[in-house]
Amino acid sequence: MFLPLARGGIFEDASGRERAFSNVTPGARYFWVSGKSAEIRDRALAFHPLAAVDQREGERGSIVYLGRMGGVAIYARAAASPATNFATLRAVGADIPGPHATCFVRAMALLYWHRESQFCARCGGQTVAQNGGWERHCLSCTKVEYPRTDPAVIVLVTNFEDEVLLAHNVSWRHPYVSVLAGYVEAGESPEQTAVREVKEEVGLDITGLKYWGSQAWPYPRSLMLGFTATTAQSAADLRLQKSEIGWAKFYSRAALAPAAATGELVLPGNAAIARYMLMDWYGKELPPSPKQWI
Repeated sequence: MFLPLARGGIFEDASGRERAFSNVTPGARYFWVSGKSAEIRDRALAFHPLAAVDQREGERGSIVYLGRMGGVAIYARAAASPATNFATLRAVGADIPGPHATCFVRAMALLYWHRESQFCARCGGQTVAQNGGWERHCLSCTKVEYPRTDPAVIVLVTNFEDEVLLAHNVSWRHPYVSVLAGYVEAGESPEQTAVREVKEEVGLDITGLKYWGSQAWPYPRSLMLGFTATTAQSAADLRLQKSEIGWAKFYSRAALAPAAATGELVLPGNAAIARYMLMDWYGKELPPSPKQWI
């Protein structure tokens, strides 16, 4: 299956991280990242030559070593603000080459982690980045922190008529919709989370839970674990968690196209795993909409 942010193409090079800042290899390249955007040129990341890493920049976590692409060492650097040629991962993640998408995802997650981890969670002391940006060391108590990944499940639910359940989260712009999703809580398996989240958010019981696929989603550091499931219940049984779900509705394949065309709903964007789960159910490319979710 095609998942735009899970195409790989980067050699991890974990053994090279320790010397990634002190000994930059010839031919190394970097690209700029600002929050959720990166510099783009000709439908690809815009790479620049890197001769050396400033020690202070490295210790701040403003530059990170991502690995090797085609044998070339690749770094990402934090920019203060995006320029006109910057674009978001949502907008270009499916269009840029697979290794570039992997770099973009990894850079967003790591640079966010550095911004949010300036101080030690144990003693409150200042921390500095080490090991190519893959660790932070406390200068007071020597505690070492590593980048976190937050697992989340996303569940495509169909009913006995093979209609798909779409929902609008209250935090989204109107009329964006997607399938149901939620974070794995402490002590849960992803399968338990899927059952709980569907029940909590829309009041439905599900069966036939099957793993579908996964991809990273750096908003800010999630791993989306896709599942499909069925329910024996109907729209009359929907009980919405009003603090999260504004509305939810079952759609047949025949009803989805006019709903998208008229702007009744806006389907997930090209970089989201939800779009490809819906395409798998729909059987082809999703119907176009006047608006795009980017």
